[in-house]
Amino acid sequence: MEKSIFLALFHVLWASLLMFQPVTCSSNFTDQEALLHFKSTIEVDPTNTIKDGNWTVDENFCEWIGVVCSNRRQRVIALNLSYMGLQGRLSPYLGNLSFLASLDLSNNSLYGRIPIEIGRLHRLKELLLQQNQFEGNIPPNLAQCRNLEVLSLDSNRLTGGIPREFGAFPELQQLLLGYNDLQGQIPSFLGNISTLQVIQLRKANLTGSIPSTLFNRSLTNIFLTYNYLSGSLPSDLCYRWRNLQKLALSYNQFSGLSLETLTQCKELLVLSLSGNRFQGSIPRDIDSLQKLQFLLLGGNNLTGTIPRTIGNMSSLQVLSLSTNQIRGDIPREIGKLVNLNSLILEDNLLTGEVPQEIFNISLLQELDLNDNSLSGSLPSSREISLPNLETLDLSQNSISGNIPQYISNFTNLILFNAALNQLSGPLPMSLGNLKNLIVFAVASNQLTGEPYGSELRFLSVLSNCPSLQTLDLEDNPLRGSIPKSIKNFSSSLQTLFAQYSQIRGHIPEEMGFLKRLTYLKLSGNDLEGNIPSLIGGLKSLQRLYLDDNHLEGPIPDQICNLTSLGELVVQQNRISGSIPNCIGNLSSLQKFLVIQLRKANLTGSIPSTLFNRSLTNVLLTYNYLSGSLPSDLCYRWRNIQILALSRNQFSGLPLETLTQCKELLVLSLSANRFQGSIPRDIDSLQKLQLLLLGGNKLTGTIPRTIGNMSSLQVLSLSTNQIRGDIPREIGKLVNLNSLILEDNLLTGEVPQEIFNISSLQELDLNDNSLSGSLPSSREISLPNLETLDLSQNSISGNIPQYIPNFTNLILFSAALNQLSGPIPMSLGNLKNLIVFAVASNQLTGEPYGSELGFLSVLSNCPSLQTLDLVDNPLRGSIPKSIKNFSSSLQTLLAQDSQIGGRIPEEMGFLKRLTYLKLSGNDLEGNIPSLIGGLKSLQRLYLDDNHLEGPIPDQICNLTSLGELVLQQNRISGSIPNCIGNLSSLQKFLVRSNNMTSVIPVSLWSLQELIFLNLSLNSFNGGLPLDTGKMRALNSIDLSQNQLTGTISSSIHELKSLAYLNLSRNSFQGSILQLIGDLKGLDFLDLSYNELSGTIPKSMEELPFLQNLNLSFNKLSGEIPNGGPFKKFSALSFIGNEALCGNATFQVPPCKQNGKKSTRDKWLRSLSIMLPIVSVVLLVFAICLLKKHGNPSKKAPVSVENPPGIDHPMISYRELCLATNNFSRSNLLGAGSFSSVYKGTLANGTDVAVKVLNLLIEGALRSFDIECEVFRNIRH
Repeated sequence: MEKSIFLALFHVLWASLLMFQPVTCSSNFTDQEALLHFKSTIEVDPTNTIKDGNWTVDENFCEWIGVVCSNRRQRVIALNLSYMGLQGRLSPYLGNLSFLASLDLSNNSLYGRIPIEIGRLHRLKELLLQQNQFEGNIPPNLAQCRNLEVLSLDSNRLTGGIPREFGAFPELQQLLLGYNDLQGQIPSFLGNISTLQVIQLRKANLTGSIPSTLFNRSLTNIFLTYNYLSGSLPSDLCYRWRNLQKLALSYNQFSGLSLETLTQCKELLVLSLSGNRFQGSIPRDIDSLQKLQFLLLGGNNLTGTIPRTIGNMSSLQVLSLSTNQIRGDIPREIGKLVNLNSLILEDNLLTGEVPQEIFNISLLQELDLNDNSLSGSLPSSREISLPNLETLDLSQNSISGNIPQYISNFTNLILFNAALNQLSGPLPMSLGNLKNLIVFAVASNQLTGEPYGSELRFLSVLSNCPSLQTLDLEDNPLRGSIPKSIKNFSSSLQTLFAQYSQIRGHIPEEMGFLKRLTYLKLSGNDLEGNIPSLIGGLKSLQRLYLDDNHLEGPIPDQICNLTSLGELVVQQNRISGSIPNCIGNLSSLQKFLVIQLRKANLTGSIPSTLFNRSLTNVLLTYNYLSGSLPSDLCYRWRNIQILALSRNQFSGLPLETLTQCKELLVLSLSANRFQGSIPRDIDSLQKLQLLLLGGNKLTGTIPRTIGNMSSLQVLSLSTNQIRGDIPREIGKLVNLNSLILEDNLLTGEVPQEIFNISSLQELDLNDNSLSGSLPSSREISLPNLETLDLSQNSISGNIPQYIPNFTNLILFSAALNQLSGPIPMSLGNLKNLIVFAVASNQLTGEPYGSELGFLSVLSNCPSLQTLDLVDNPLRGSIPKSIKNFSSSLQTLLAQDSQIGGRIPEEMGFLKRLTYLKLSGNDLEGNIPSLIGGLKSLQRLYLDDNHLEGPIPDQICNLTSLGELVLQQNRISGSIPNCIGNLSSLQKFLVRSNNMTSVIPVSLWSLQELIFLNLSLNSFNGGLPLDTGKMRALNSIDLSQNQLTGTISSSIHELKSLAYLNLSRNSFQGSILQLIGDLKGLDFLDLSYNELSGTIPKSMEELPFLQNLNLSFNKLSGEIPNGGPFKKFSALSFIGNEALCGNATFQVPPCKQNGKKSTRDKWLRSLSIMLPIVSVVLLVFAICLLKKHGNPSKKAPVSVENPPGIDHPMISYRELCLATNNFSRSNLLGAGSFSSVYKGTLANGTDVAVKVLNLLIEGALRSFDIECEVFRNIRH
């Protein structure tokens, strides 16, 4: 009876629940599965709409972004994910969305074929797939979508034509297939679609004519531009297409249509017929098209005049009649077109003046009258203003008079072109008002400068136009000199044409400030004096024309700084001297009988025909050319002076062959595949200035005969396998500028003779096996040396005292050697020094000083930016004079350098410092509050020192800080509440300090944070409820603190998280059920807390989880056995009495009913306690042995003595402190299963700590055997 009552009550409750639920059916699952499969095929989701948005099974799919469901059935009726940037294939499972009416995936990057399953969507009305990368044929079975009204597949990579089945669409209104490679003709069966209104087949490679069947349909919009269509249109077109609004046939081959025909299409909004073969004239009754907004008739064969009735077309916005043969005046009536934006009449036969009425159209943005026969002056009214005008092109006419002053009122003007006219008078001084001007072109007129000025002052005015890129003044009688204010164009001007413009005077030095200038043409003027040396500042210059002037003096060497220069023309001047030797460095130069195909992505070999030409310069660098060169190359190219083949894949050329090219000045073969050795008779190339053989596979030694090549300026043999000593004979190369021998197998000492080459600017011996001391003579001086790189060798001895004699030195690197002794106190003489790097040596400070005095000295180097002192026994403190680096120093690296004392307050004056690393030293005291003055600091490393006191609040002023590492100190107090101000912070590590208090809430607002480690402190309190903003977090370590409360429920939103350690705290509650969302999680340690509840089944979905520790909590229930749990051992779960599951976890099996027996509980307790007791016995057995071996040592202090155990227990925290956090310096040895570390407990007792690698099979068995051995020793 009771059972019947219960069942009846249950049915009543269930029915009442259903009343408040939406109507659903099993097909909802089909929709959800289809959407999830679609999600799985998406590879890239830049907006994270699908991959990391709300497209999860935890939310109703009808609430997913882009999904619309029906109210009653809750079935998907619309899917809109347009403009999302999605990339991937289109899932065929979308064909299962049987209620779908609209599918819009346009403007993404979807690729592959369009699934044929889309044809199953019988309710579909809109299919919008345009602007993707779909390929292959258009599926014919799309025609099965009988309700389809809009089909848009344009702008893809579809091929194969329009399927015949499309002719059977019963409801289709819009067919958009343009911008695909359809080819063929427009199929006639499209005329069978009675409902068709819009057809768009732009740029589809279509040929033939428009099929006659299409003229039987009431189309409204037709877009067939950019095809190869031809033929004529019917004379009754407007009768057939009586509702036609847009007709776009531009850029085809149509002909034979009388324009009078189209005046009957009263509904036309757009008429675009440009780029065809239409003839005839514009009809007088064109104004009957009162709704027309766009009239594009350019690029045909139209004749006649522009009818004055065109001024009645009040809706017209764009009128383009360019490139026809239209004659007569421009009708004044055009001025009545108040909505006109663009008037394009270029390239016709128009005559007469430009009517003033045009300048009354306030909406006009573009006025192009270029290439006609217009004459007379421009309107003279000062009140003219076209505030929206952007383009004014009057070029190639016969317009005369002055440039009107009102041009300066066109404040939005971007382009002004009046070239090739008959304009005269001075250029207006008000042109500087045109702040948006990019192009100003007035070439080939009769314009002048100011009538009484010697300088061309209008140039000073135009320099106020901040966007001006092109200035064309060619062929005008300007009669003046270039002002020094030309430098004001430095940020914008790219092209300056002023040839044949009667410019006189000198080329001002200030011309060298035009850093963006690419083309400078001053030919045919009256320029005099020298070519200024500052012209070398035109770093972007590609073409320089100074010919046909009165210039004199030499070509300055600085011209060789123009590394982009391709054309240098200085003929017909009075230039004297020689061509600069460095001209060969201009690898883009295309004069002097040069083949210059540098960096052109060329492949294959050099064609044999080229070896039959008497070439002098061959530059083919930075390509992918291969093959070998002929052995008689020097006979074929007997006058070869520059041979540059670097950065290719050439091989097979014996270098002995090239010793016969006696005229060679430059031989550049770097970065190829040449083998062999440098020939002994290399010195036969007596004219050679540059020898670049680096980056090949050369072996052997450097021949001593190389010292006879007296013209050599650059010798680069880097990155080969050359052995032996550096020949002393190199010291005879008195013209040598660069000696680059890095990355070889050279041995022996650095010869003193090299330091006698006074012209030497670069000496790079990095990464060899050189040894011995550097030359010791105090008289050595290399006044031109800029780079000295001795790093990665085995050079010993002191840094020589003569290094400060290299007064032009920019870079000194001697890192990774065996240098010793004090750093010289005379380094302050190096006023140009930018980089000083001596890391990983045995250098010290002054022998009797407590401060590092050399830092005070180096602060006298005003350009020093990088100071690298890493890993040297400096043994001193940082002086207060460190503040003298304030204007230059950007990087200071001094970790592991035995620096002691305090960090001086003066460190805060280094306002340009971006990177400060003082890790692993003996620094003590507080972090100075003035450190907040390091406004540019991006990385701060003070870890592994003896710093104490709080983190100063001023550290929050470092708004550019990205990395803050303070771990392994004695810092106390709390994290500043203002830590949230450091919005750029990516790394925050304060592990192993004495910090307390609650973790500030502001820390959890740092959205850029990637690494967070607060472990081994005494933080208390709980975690905030919302940590989901920290989406970049990869690693969190809060272990070994005093944190309480529950684990934040929002932690599952940290999708980038790979490492999470919350162990040894007092967290309560359950493990977050959604932890399975952290798909990238690799390490999870929640051990030694008070967590309860079950282990979430979702953790089986963590594919990358390698390390798991949930031990010593209060967890219960079944241990999951799927996914990563298959590789975990019992130690991951030890200390949780209520767990059950697989026997491999050493827990009892889970029982469905009944209570556990006493025997089961005893066995489970035993399985948990045995490993614990074993670990304890191992540690104390080792301690006991130590104690017997050294009776004077005190016994370790007992932390906790459980009943029945009379040996002291040591906490994990004590072991960390004893072993310096298991530092590598404490490692005694490592075996197959474990590592052993030495340590010293707080009471002075020495211990050895063994750490097992429990991920290795057999580690536990090895541990058990060792315990047995210790037990036998004990007894």
